[in-house]
Amino acid sequence: MENSAWHVHIHALCASLSKIYYMIKPSRYVTSTQMIWSIYFAYCQSRLRYGIMFWGGEGKSVKIFWLKKKVIRLITGVHKRESCRHLFR
Repeated sequence: MENSAWHVHIHALCASLSKIYYMIKPSRYVTSTQMIWSIYFAYCQSRLRYGIMFWGGEGKSVKIFWLKKKVIRLITGVHKRESCRHLFR
């Protein structure tokens, strides 16, 4: 039962990351890439770092990683079938 709290947190984090994705999507045509990265670090990265030490090993955390890759690909313009491993460095 103690893991259920992390499942709730992961679900809420996935919902938050999806909202951030749809917030950034129209912004990339209006603002600079530097501003979009600032939005990413302010809204997305700060939420990802909270509690990652505890929920990072959960099986459901793969969806969070998938959403993070989706946002980074949107910002950089990388195709969804292309590897974005070099973007995480």
